Amino acid sequence: MPTRWKKIGIIGGLGPLACAYFYTRLVGLTQADSDSGHPEVILLSSPDVPSRLAHLLEGGPSPVPALQRVAKRLERAVSTRL
Repeated sequence: MPTRWKKIGIIGGLGPLACAYFYTRLVGLTQADSDSGHPEVILLSSPDVPSRLAHLLEGGPSPVPALQRVAKRLERAVSTRL
């Protein structure tokens, strides 16, 4: 495992508060002496991903295609120098 991540891509929007909590924990657990010691984070929150619970429990639409689209967008964003 790397001792220091330079860039992290996160798929969010699978519960906005869970995403915010995760990011807060990431920042809190990162050992950094200053703001510049933190990794670059690209968080892509996509609320149009169908509910995983509705899919599993009620036979709702599969979230897989939407998650794949979001993952491709995130991959492009991470590989692009912003």
